[in-house]
Amino acid sequence: MKVPVDPELAPYLVSSLHSVVWVPRVSKEGDIRTAFRPQSRFQEGSLVHQTLDTELVQAVFQRAREEGWGSVHPMTPEGLVQAKDYLRSYGIEECELLVHPLTKFKVDAVRANWVPLRMLVLVPKDRLYLGTLHVVSRDQVAAVVHNPSRGMAFCWDGVTA
Repeated sequence: MKVPVDPELAPYLVSSLHSVVWVPRVSKEGDIRTAFRPQSRFQEGSLVHQTLDTELVQAVFQRAREEGWGSVHPMTPEGLVQAKDYLRSYGIEECELLVHPLTKFKVDAVRANWVPLRMLVLVPKDRLYLGTLHVVSRDQVAAVVHNPSRGMAFCWDGVTA
């Protein structure tokens, strides 16, 4: 599926038939391609349940660490303040904190099973800042994530201050 996007919001993360893929720039027509796929499935070769949401978060987190975006912080009260400050530096004042229901970190947050267990994810309340999820049936979705370097911050218990 072709989706029109703003060229200033790269890089883009899109769903493919079996995974997620980084797209560095838009086509000459001003769009990018994304594919419909199941929202959830079991990881190949294991009994681990994986959702598209989890794959997107993990991909953004990994790229943020690799490229040094500055959006990954320790899972401490200070790290959470730094994560909020990171999003504020891009003009995002209204944020929502997402955590796995079994996360031990004591914080007021939205609980979501698809968030990795050792991680807090801070996102804008207005999710359109981050992209769109196209749904055609109960289990067929396509995702386009834009602004990942400016619109997501993480607290992770593997980061040391």
